[in-house]
Amino acid sequence: MSYQSIGLGTVADDGTGDTLRVGGDKVNDNFVEIYTLLGTGTTLCTGITADATDITFVGASYNVLWDKSDNALEFTDNAKAKFGTGGDLEIYHDASHSYITDGGTGNLKIQGSQVDILGTSETMATFVDDGAVTLYHDNSARFATSSAGGTLTGALIVSSNIEVGASVIFEGATADAYETTLSVTDPTADRTITLPNVTGTVITTGDTGTVNSTILADNSVDSDHYVDGSIDRAHLAADIIDGTKIADDAIDSEHYAADSIDTEHYAPGTVDTTALGADCVTAAKIADDVINSEHYAAGSIDNEHIADDAINSEHYAAASIDNEHLAADCVNGAKIANDAIDSEHYAADSIDEEHLANDCVGSAELKTLSTLLIKNSSGTTLKTCHCAGA
Repeated sequence: MSYQSIGLGTVADDGTGDTLRVGGDKVNDNFVEIYTLLGTGTTLCTGITADATDITFVGASYNVLWDKSDNALEFTDNAKAKFGTGGDLEIYHDASHSYITDGGTGNLKIQGSQVDILGTSETMATFVDDGAVTLYHDNSARFATSSAGGTLTGALIVSSNIEVGASVIFEGATADAYETTLSVTDPTADRTITLPNVTGTVITTGDTGTVNSTILADNSVDSDHYVDGSIDRAHLAADIIDGTKIADDAIDSEHYAADSIDTEHYAPGTVDTTALGADCVTAAKIADDVINSEHYAAGSIDNEHIADDAINSEHYAAASIDNEHLAADCVNGAKIANDAIDSEHYAADSIDEEHLANDCVGSAELKTLSTLLIKNSSGTTLKTCHCAGA
C-alpha cells in the first residue's frame, strides 16, 4: 500500500476536503503500513531496538549503536563498517588493535591538503600537498623530504647495505656553501673498499702531511715508492749506511767532511795506495809507532825524511849497515871497538907512517926476511933495513 494523503480542501470549510472519517482512515492506513514494515510496540523489527534516544543495530555476533548523548555511531569490538559493493574497505577494532583494510580493487587513498598522523599527544608524520613529508620521533622531526631530496636530522644506523646512485654530500657542522662530496667513478665491475678495524684518519692523494710511519706496515716501502733524489740526510738514521749500501768507486774526496775519516770508518786492510790522494797523508795523520819497514817503499827514506839525531842503534837491523850506508870519513877511532880491526880490514898499502903509532912495530910484527923501508914524512927513504924477523 502506498502513502495515503489527506485532502484538506482549498480554504477552510469550503466542503472540498476529506471528511473527518476519510482523513482518519488515511492516517490509520499509514500507521498500519509503518508498523507492518518496522514492527509493533518497542520492537520495530528483528535486529533493531530503539528507545527514546538511541537505536541499536543488532548483528549476529556484534552490534552497532547510535548513541544520541555521545553524538556517535558506535561499533562494538569486531563490528565492522564496510564500504563498497563487495565490502572492499573495512574499518573495525578487535579489542586489541584498530584496522583499516583495503581488500578490493584499486588503492587505498587518503587525500587532503595536509594529512597528519597523530599519536595520543604528539605528531608522528605529516604529509603536505606540494610540500614536505616529515617523519617524527617523540614529536621531533627527524626526516623531511624537499625538492632537492631529503634531510635527515640525527644519526642514521644501517644494519645492511646502502646503495647510492651518485654521490654522498657531507654538509659538516656548519650549514654553509661548503660541503664534502664522496663520489665514485662509474665501476666496470664489482668493487669492495674495506675499512680496517682501527681508529684513524682516511688519507687521500691530496693529503700531503698526514701519512706517517705509524700508517705504514713494516717493510712495505721499497725502491719503487721513492721519487728520485727524495732521500737526503734528514731521512737517514744514524749509522745505517754500511759497505753493502755504497756502490764501488762511489765515494770521492767531495763526500768526506774534514777530519771525518778515522780508523772506525774503514775495514782493516781496505785503504791502499789507490785510495789515497797524492800528498794527503801528513805526519799529523799518522799515529805513533804505526809505520814499520813494510810501509816504506824501497829508497823512499832520504835525508829529508829523517829528523836530526832520530836514528840510533835500536833502529838498525843486525848487519844492515854496509859500505853503502856509511858516509865518507864517518868512521873514526871512537866508532871502532877495541881489537875489532884485523888484517882483513886493511886495504893494500893503506898503513903508512901516519897510521902507525910510535914504537908500535916490534920484532913480532916484522915478517921473516922482510925489508923495512924507513921514510920521512915526505916519503923519502931514509934507510933500508933487511930483517931476519924474530
